[in-house]
Amino acid sequence: MMTLFRWVVRLFVLLLVAVALFEAPWGRIAALPPRGWVAIGYLAVFGTVLAFLWYLEGVRAIGGPRTSVFLNLVPVFGLLFGALFLDEPLLGSLLVGCAMVIAGVMLTNRPVAPAR
Repeated sequence: MMTLFRWVVRLFVLLLVAVALFEAPWGRIAALPPRGWVAIGYLAVFGTVLAFLWYLEGVRAIGGPRTSVFLNLVPVFGLLFGALFLDEPLLGSLLVGCAMVIAGVMLTNRPVAPAR
């Protein structure tokens, strides 16, 4: 499985490089202030590499089907972090949606009764 994964990653790296060459954003990238480079580095390390490694560790630990259920929590945490760090409003409809997502994850992961 890891071999297939490595080939898929290589394919997408090639596709992203091709798109980047077509877009040619080199002048804008070179003009970034140091704070911009720090932001890109932070997103690369924490938002991409570590998050993906932790996700793969979750797949390895509890299996793909159970891990995929927890992907439903991504928007919930996005809303919470947006409210905490960006002062975005938490509307009632959003809170109801978060409660439904959390209930769905809990229902999906509840223990299964033994067969009789």
